[in-house]
Formats: sequence, C-alpha cells, structure tokens
Amino acid sequence: MKRCLSLLLVIMLLSMSVALGESTKKERIDSLGMAVETSFDYYGEMGFADSSILDVVYHEPFISVLVLQYYPIPYGKLIEMAYSDEYTEEEITDILSGEVIPAILIVTDADIDEAVSKVVNREYLTPKEPTELNKIDQYSYWYVPFEHNGFFESLDSSKEEDLKEIEKYDADIEKICEEFISDILNSEFYTPVDPEAGYVGQKISFESVDLDGNPVSTADLFSANQITMVNMWGTWCPNCLGEMDELAEIHKRLQEKGCGIVGIEFEYDFDKETIEYAKEVLASSGITYPNIRKPEEGADAVMDTIFDYPTTFMVDSEGKILTFPLVGMKLDLYEETVDKLLGR
Repeated sequence: MKRCLSLLLVIMLLSMSVALGESTKKERIDSLGMAVETSFDYYGEMGFADSSILDVVYHEPFISVLVLQYYPIPYGKLIEMAYSDEYTEEEITDILSGEVIPAILIVTDADIDEAVSKVVNREYLTPKEPTELNKIDQYSYWYVPFEHNGFFESLDSSKEEDLKEIEKYDADIEKICEEFISDILNSEFYTPVDPEAGYVGQKISFESVDLDGNPVSTADLFSANQITMVNMWGTWCPNCLGEMDELAEIHKRLQEKGCGIVGIEFEYDFDKETIEYAKEVLASSGITYPNIRKPEEGADAVMDTIFDYPTTFMVDSEGKILTFPLVGMKLDLYEETVDKLLGR
C-alpha cells in the first residue's frame, strides 16, 4: 500500500508538471519579479527537467533563487516504471534523488559573487561564469550554470562507451538550459517583492498545549526572554531533525544573553506514537527549551501562513516579530540575527 501511494504521488507530480507546461496563462512569481508563460518543465531525449522556487533565500541582501533540476531518465520511461510492477519503490526513488542541478537563476541586489557564495553551499556544485540576463531597478537577474559531469558516477569517462553516454547527457542538458534561458528572457519583468516582508511587526500570540498536554500560552513563554527564537519544526522534516543537536547548544548560549528558544511543532496527527517519537528526538538532542503544538487553524494569523519547515522567527517579549523569518536550516544565522537585535 505504501509503495502504491508513493508511486501515485510521483505520477501526480509529473502529470501536474505536464499540465502546467501546457498552460499559456502568464503566472506571476513575485519573489523573482517575473511573469512567465511556462512552468519551467523541459523534456529531452536522455532526461527531463523541472524547477523549484526557493523564494527569498536571504533578505539583506535580497537573494531569490530558481533552481533547474535535471533527472537523467526520459520522462516516458519514468512513467512506465511507475506503472510497472517490475521496479521497486527504491529504484524509482534512487532515480529521482539522483538529479543534476545544471543551472540556477539568482535575482539579487547584491554583488553576484557574494550571492553565489551564499547560495551555493554544496560541495558537489561548482559554478561556472555567471551571465547577467536582465536588470530591474537595483535587482539583477543572473544565470549561473554548474559543472555536472561528476553526477554521473556510474559512468566512467575513461571508457569510450561511457564517454559517449556522458556526451549525450551533456548535449541534452545544454539544450534544456538553452530553453531555460529563453523562457527567462521571454518573461515579463517587474520589481521583485519579498513575500515575507509583511511578517515584521506582526505578533505571534496563541494558547496551546505542550507535548505532555499541559496548557501553555506564548505570552507567558515570550515574556521570560528579551528575545525568543521561535523554531517551527516537525518530526517528518529531515532539515528540522538535522539541526536539533546544534539548537540545543545555541539555546545554552542564548540563555546567557537573556534570550531563549521556543519550539512549535507541526504534525499531521498528534497521535501517541508521534508524540513519543517527538519527545525521543528532543531528549536525544539534549533540548530543554519548551516545545508546544502548533495551534489549530484560525488561532494565530502568522501560524496559518507557515508551510515551509523549519521556519524560525525572532520575537520580542510581547511576541512581536522583529526580523524576516529564516526559512530552512540556517544554523549560521540564528545567533548572528539575535546578536544584531541585541546591538552586539
């Protein structure tokens, strides 16, 4: 049953990509400052590509990113595998998790070298020379290609047969990247809008329960600290779990500054098994700061708008949001942001 659901999800996502690709209605992507007639889906002979919008990765400077992802398998073959009983879920997952990132689009008001250094934090990504495609106000649109041969680890460039395969993949990726650039240049451009700018000044305020079912209010939790780091997470979120050990250490250092952390956990079902697992996660990481359940829909205006995890807010003693939220695992920015707010 689990395999069927997973394969169904793959098919649905890919089918949605095709449907979006057929649409001619222009879609506004405010964080990029673009109105496009394509969903950035591409189909080559050796593989297919789609994209993901990382929204605003950094606010000061402004850096928004569109990532092109290439999967080294023809789209039709993947659909065939999804419907066939000959392939396991693991085999399909391995293919989808082995994607190449041939290029990204960076929209920024910063120096491009600075922007690339902040965005490209993966050792296996080697950026080539960026190309400026457009400029709107103080924002420049940069196309950044990457070296990608190293991704095809199963192919040996010293063997003639494998070298021919690599050349085929290179040609396929080059063609798709050309289409990617063309679609970008054919977009309508306007001043990018930071989707998270409206959070600053709003208040997080609600009543909930902790993981033991005890009632708790954010007003009481926040009033205990000069600044509280509100970390939203879930046990199903790999990045959330990946930062837990470090958050325990950050909490110790923040306490020395009169600050603290409050975890707000989101789960699709707070059943007994999930709650016990959450407690195990916190205990194994040495986390002692309060963790409470995300409130029911409608209980807090800010909480109702959070769909990315982890997301971290900095609030004052009354729960007022002081800065842009940090979306994703941003261990290098948590304490730095608190120190700036403290004037250190």
